[in-house]
Order: sequence, then C-alpha cells, then structure tokens
Amino acid sequence: MLRDPSLKKCERCGEKVLVHQKKCPFCGLVFERLKYVSNKSARKEVIKLHRKNYIMVKEWPADASKKTALFLCGFLGFVGAHNFYLGRYYKAMIVLFGFLSALALVFIDYASVLHTVLYYVSAIPSLCVLLFWVLDFVKIFLERYKIPVSIDKNLYNLKKEVIEK
Repeated sequence: MLRDPSLKKCERCGEKVLVHQKKCPFCGLVFERLKYVSNKSARKEVIKLHRKNYIMVKEWPADASKKTALFLCGFLGFVGAHNFYLGRYYKAMIVLFGFLSALALVFIDYASVLHTVLYYVSAIPSLCVLLFWVLDFVKIFLERYKIPVSIDKNLYNLKKEVIEK
C-alpha cells in the first residue's frame, strides 16, 4: 500500500490531515506548537493529573534521549525504569508492582498457603512485566513508543521575545 505524501497524521488525534495545514481540523492541535514541547514539563503535568495539558507523541523531544531510554529498558526494564524516566508513571507503577510481587514469590516458603495465594494474585502482573519489557524495548528501538510532551512555557516565551524584538 502506497502512502500519500500529501497527508500526515495528527500527533494528538491520529487523523490524517494535509501536510500544508497549520492546524488539525479534527482536534485543533496547532502543529507549530510541537516545536516548543518538552518531556520535562509533561512529567510535571502527569504528576498533577492534568491530562488536558499534555499529549502522547512518537517523536522524541529534545530533552528525552532515545539512547538513555533504550539503556534503561534493556537493563532495568523489569522495574519500569524507562517509564519513570519518560514520565509514564502509571505504567511504571504497574510494572514495579508486578516485579515486586514476582520477587515476593521467591522469598516465601513454597509449601505455605501464602505462596499459593500470592502465586495466583501475582501471575498476571508478573506476565505483564515481561510483556511490557519486551514490547517497550522493541517500540523504543523502532521509534513507536509514545512519550508525553507538553508546551514548555520557557521555550514558548523565548520565541515570543525573539519575535517581538
């Protein structure tokens, strides 16, 4: 299937729009503003639970390193280190819980009732750890991993100062 070079996908809603359009007609995203986004500012918005103030994009912002994310995912992905680094805290907490519950199985006596209960409770989260770890590494490597970004007020204000002068 051939791709139409006159179309691109909107980073926010995923709808196809014309390349020359300055604004998405479906969700209203101004494409020029994507030049002034930051992962650092989005991490703050994620913590504050302001979902409307950030979007998930596949393009790496200047303040997030693909090499660092790959390294963290490869060596510490089983505890969600790459998710903590990129500001995907909810996914990181799920992975960390799955790892800790699997780790608890190692230290609890195999013959105890607690081990049996914990085995059934931690089976799904433990499998999620392995699944997320492998899929995240592949997605980061292929640049398909979505990263939260938001407009960095400092960059945007700097742009306004340069234009006004």
